[in-house]
Amino acid sequence: MPLFAVTSTNRKSRSWLIRTAVVAALLVPGAAQVKADTRIDQNTATSRDLQVAGLQKGPGGVVQQAGVASWYGRHWRGRKTASGMIFDERQLTAASLVLPLSTRARVTNVQNGRSVDVLVNDRGPYAGNRVMDLSERAAELLGITRSGLGQVVIRARMAQAATSRAG
Repeated sequence: MPLFAVTSTNRKSRSWLIRTAVVAALLVPGAAQVKADTRIDQNTATSRDLQVAGLQKGPGGVVQQAGVASWYGRHWRGRKTASGMIFDERQLTAASLVLPLSTRARVTNVQNGRSVDVLVNDRGPYAGNRVMDLSERAAELLGITRSGLGQVVIRARMAQAATSRAG
């Protein structure tokens, strides 16, 4: 039995629109909270994963990645991150698809030489060919809030469990 009785073509399209709106209203609030990539979690980055992601492993378990970083801010305030923390754009945090959660990373803006240390507590970015999403405060300190994007170099010391696994 259909959700709404439909008798004319005008009502058909209206009925379809109403059903679509109801389904979207039910699904979208939950979708905003689901940002974690379940395939990548703390201490799961193997050597092969790092190479595929464009990370170069150096001595002492330090990995380096260069690319474009973006930032996200107030819109996400109060939402849960992949690590379970509540997002606050005023903290020095970042989202990465390849670095394990709870990793400390130094991000350096290539254009102006500014650096900031961030905590990876979320997964992303999911748009474009970006390597990291920074909190608004971290982006401010790096000087990329105006342009929205910036060329960066990321250096992080990987946990021993993440770097010792053969890929």
